[in-house]
Amino acid sequence: MTSLLRATVAVCFLACAIIANGAAAQAVTAIEYHHAAFDHYFITVDPAEINALDTGFFAGWTRTGYAFDVQANAGPGLLPVCRFFSTSFGIKSSHFYTPNPVECDGVKLNPNWQYEGIRFHVPVPSGDGTCAAGMRPVHRLYNDGQGGAPNHRFTPELAVRATMLANGWVSEGISLCSPQPAVTSSAAAGIWTGTTSLNERVRAIVVDDGRYYFLFSSPGDTNDSGVWHGTAGTANGTFATSDGRRYPIAQETNAVGDGTTATAISGTFVSHATLDLTITDARGTRTLTAAYVAGSDQPMSIASAAGVYSGFGGHVGGKIATTFTLLASGILGGSNTTCTTSGNATARALVMVGDITLRSITGPCNFGFDPITGIVDYEAGANRLRAFLPYNNAFDMAYVLGTK
Repeated sequence: MTSLLRATVAVCFLACAIIANGAAAQAVTAIEYHHAAFDHYFITVDPAEINALDTGFFAGWTRTGYAFDVQANAGPGLLPVCRFFSTSFGIKSSHFYTPNPVECDGVKLNPNWQYEGIRFHVPVPSGDGTCAAGMRPVHRLYNDGQGGAPNHRFTPELAVRATMLANGWVSEGISLCSPQPAVTSSAAAGIWTGTTSLNERVRAIVVDDGRYYFLFSSPGDTNDSGVWHGTAGTANGTFATSDGRRYPIAQETNAVGDGTTATAISGTFVSHATLDLTITDARGTRTLTAAYVAGSDQPMSIASAAGVYSGFGGHVGGKIATTFTLLASGILGGSNTTCTTSGNATARALVMVGDITLRSITGPCNFGFDPITGIVDYEAGANRLRAFLPYNNAFDMAYVLGTK
């Protein structure tokens, strides 16, 4: 990437939102491709380009399996996305997209980039870097010139973003927002409570998109000892996962000798009734029988959860005393002696938890300055709020635990 491009930062956000006349907004899908020899990525909504890529007319490109929706036409709250083609890198020249009018105008002045016009339209994040309800952030990453030519990748997938960062790519923040994909609600969605055969108390949260967060205690205790987390398939009354991990909740300021480990979970469930699982992690195998919490298929009340909380924040490697506040609007903020955070929580429609985005304002916190996402759970009877946010390619998990 050129110095001009790297110096041109998204500055307008909602203040630049265009209320445009013209055809009604129409969703189209941006398909992602990868060129293995160049290690370059490319997205397009153009049917002719998609056909040429899929049929091998442009050799070396294959679909990655990832895609996200954008708008074909201008509309209220949407910005036009400029597309450029690098002209100075021979067969490794690639495309670049930006919805930022300031950045677009700047790149037009750079002779290394050829302007190719407006290709689609998108909403952009607000000034605090968050997308509106029903939208997910699309991150922009830069290869930092690896392989001798610039290339950018646009992805809404946090696991993909983490992998790219680990491979030396540079985060350039959230570029645009895309509608949340439609999901088929998991039949096991809801909150379940029970005790394992090792006498661990469990609060099992199954999100309607298949993610699960099982909070467990130490044997014979009522503390919050750790979380089993992953994504489960729940077809025909079976519960199975292949990507499960155990995340210990640090009990000390600097936890030593414990870390994230693989977890296998399988079993059966009766929707809105019982959950019977076998769970194996580094500490052994246990069975869990849990009962469904009636009403946990209803949205979480952010207003009821609002308040000032005292407790702990941390990650697998340690914890620290933390205070945090959740407003009825969903805006939240926290602080401890290491860092301050801000974010927002939005209730999910089909299970009694919220989606949460958190970022460091000062510090940084253990997860750095880039925003992370997860769930927030409010246990009304105990006035207790818990948030769990995986990061670092799911090898660590930030948590906030408090009581109001």
